[in-house]
Amino acid sequence: MAASIGGPDKLDGKVTALAKVAARVDVECKHELVVFRRQLSDEMAALHHKITTGKTVMMRGDLVDAFRALFSKTPNRVTVRQGRYPAVLLDNVTAAYKAPGDEVFSLIRETVAWVRDILRAGRG
Repeated sequence: MAASIGGPDKLDGKVTALAKVAARVDVECKHELVVFRRQLSDEMAALHHKITTGKTVMMRGDLVDAFRALFSKTPNRVTVRQGRYPAVLLDNVTAAYKAPGDEVFSLIRETVAWVRDILRAGRG
């Protein structure tokens, strides 16, 4: 079933791509950050929709609730981070910018790993 939704893999791919762009210091990375941030947001929303509506992924109610609890940590942290560090104002990637990004990436990867584990185990 994990392969049928594509959500965890697509989201994980976006996190990896965004982390690579965020680690760069060239001028082009500002535009790429904006693009990847939007794509990451879209993938997060798509995965959330697939799991919570049950239209693509059927999970037991308790697992949907657990997913919501785990997932809910991420959008708030992403919003705070993007508000604090808008891509258009970044002149270079600093340690202060990178640290919260690593935390957000870790949260998303934790969610992706959880979804994969549930779907692979057929516990949905």
